[in-house]
Amino acid sequence: MAAQPFRIKKEQARNRIFIVIGAAVAVASLVLLVVNLGSYDAAPWLVWGPVVGLVAGSLCFALFIKRMPDDPYALVIDEDGIWDHASQLDAGLIPWDDIKGVYDLRVRLGHYLVIDLKDPEGFAERHPLMRSAIESRQRQGLPVLEIAVASFPGNYTVDEALDAVRQHRKKLVKGPKKFKSEKKGLGQVVPV
Repeated sequence: MAAQPFRIKKEQARNRIFIVIGAAVAVASLVLLVVNLGSYDAAPWLVWGPVVGLVAGSLCFALFIKRMPDDPYALVIDEDGIWDHASQLDAGLIPWDDIKGVYDLRVRLGHYLVIDLKDPEGFAERHPLMRSAIESRQRQGLPVLEIAVASFPGNYTVDEALDAVRQHRKKLVKGPKKFKSEKKGLGQVVPV
């Protein structure tokens, strides 16, 4: 039996709340505008207030509708590789052939899923918008791609993600490591 894809959905509650708020403000403002159109001479603010509310509510609605992702998943581990839409780099597909290892990085009290790349420089060349972020992380001794899996809705653990990687590429899963900070803000990743 083939390994099943592991998928973690993106958090969308905040977007949905703002969509509802924007729509409610726009509709309420439209109603107030229609009701108060005849009173412009006596109190212009009764018309201009709802106009501002209508514009603000409509903009809020449109902005957060646009922010709803085309791809509803923050992390997918499947036969193609690891799809990252959750790290700071939002790297997209990272094929299995580009991955040197995957491990649990312990930083203080948190755990991160780290995707160790075979060729970070080549990855940066293929993703020119991420080049400076990748180079900065390397200078600081940080892994290029780290994902805070526990921050996803449903409270996933790094172990669950590592189990999914094991189903597809068992040899890529490495032992846990921790981040040891040094002076001047630099650090290194060391085995636990």
